[in-house]
Amino acid sequence: MRIFVFCAIVAVLLLESSCGGDDPTPERVNDSQDSLIIHHLDSIGVDYQVDTTGIYYYPIELNPTGKSQADGNVLSVYYSLEVLGGQVLNTYDSADGEPIRVKQGANAIYPIGVDRSLSFMKEGEEWVFIIPSTYGFEDFNSALIPENSILVFQPTLEKIQNETDVQGEDNMKIIAYSDSVNLTDTVNYPLNQPEFLTNGTIFKRLAAGSNPNAPQPQTGDTLTITYTAYLPYHKDEPFDLKHASNANPFIYNFNTNEVITGLDAGIANMRQGETALLVMPSLLGYRESAAVFPDYLSEEMVDRNIIPAYASDVGPYEVLIFEVSLLQIN
Repeated sequence: MRIFVFCAIVAVLLLESSCGGDDPTPERVNDSQDSLIIHHLDSIGVDYQVDTTGIYYYPIELNPTGKSQADGNVLSVYYSLEVLGGQVLNTYDSADGEPIRVKQGANAIYPIGVDRSLSFMKEGEEWVFIIPSTYGFEDFNSALIPENSILVFQPTLEKIQNETDVQGEDNMKIIAYSDSVNLTDTVNYPLNQPEFLTNGTIFKRLAAGSNPNAPQPQTGDTLTITYTAYLPYHKDEPFDLKHASNANPFIYNFNTNEVITGLDAGIANMRQGETALLVMPSLLGYRESAAVFPDYLSEEMVDRNIIPAYASDVGPYEVLIFEVSLLQIN
């Protein structure tokens, strides 16, 4: 499987996904959509403002003393999204589960107008944003979304965090997972006890190699591995694998930024011939990944090379688990 990272760099699945960089300032869009949006806003009698890009907005609930995005740009949101004068595309609220977590301003949210809209908000606020098609789905066309649709996006910003906060939450999730599957059990896991690496990863050796003095990987070595990658509590639903039949192993150069940081960090503790379990925090995996609003369009966005392939299976800030076999070091 191959993917495109969010800033359109071609890479294998395991490649680090974060692109970062400043959010570009888009240009203002066409007058005809301005007229439609203004007519709608006047018809419902609200006081509104307009951004330099042509995104119109007005508040439903303000929280002047709430945490601002100067304190972090990892946002937890509920939302509704619809086409102006048309279909409701999605509604995601507290009845659906925990809020969706995204990283604003990191080129990790699609459409771009959703990303830009979220930047206006404080924690605890609810707004309505009307997004012209240039910053929505543009010429994308489906049964629900006609070409050049204007979008109505209504988010509630539940929480603002920074990535240090995320790291702390991930650490708790990793410990809870370790306890739930009883990694310290010497019957089902008869080798050494799980190790907590300084980077927050749990390393658990599952199978020893035939040679206890076999080499460990050094920077630049060519490694041949197989792996199964899955999310906690979803071992039977791997999001990627190179099967342990060894018919199609994964080959890469160790510690040269070819794969996600957590994989290199875990494999650094292995010897040739060993198999290990790595439970890694999201900041060593796919970090903010890529979020699509609404999420059921993810596969379509992958097909259009707009978001990376892994993002349809791995959401923002997911703890990852890899069962890795280190077959060969060259």
